[in-house]
Amino acid sequence: MTACVSGVMSVVRGCVVADVFRASGAGGQHVNTTESAVRVTHIPTGITAAIQDERSQQQNKNKALALIAARVYEARRSEEAEVCDIDTN
Repeated sequence: MTACVSGVMSVVRGCVVADVFRASGAGGQHVNTTESAVRVTHIPTGITAAIQDERSQQQNKNKALALIAARVYEARRSEEAEVCDIDTN
């Protein structure tokens, strides 16, 4: 993770809601009994990420937070680029 994205990560952590649910797909009884899938929503932007790759809820939450941080960072960069384009025209 780059320094810029990790800086966004600290901002993102205070502005998210995390929901947990049961993962879907193959996996046998473990999938049916544990709520390891995580959906994280960044409240100010409405950006969401749902992860169900790992067996651990904490690992899925960390992945989802990293994905949200990257998406928020990218959204901010594109907004700044649009502002710069408007200023130069």
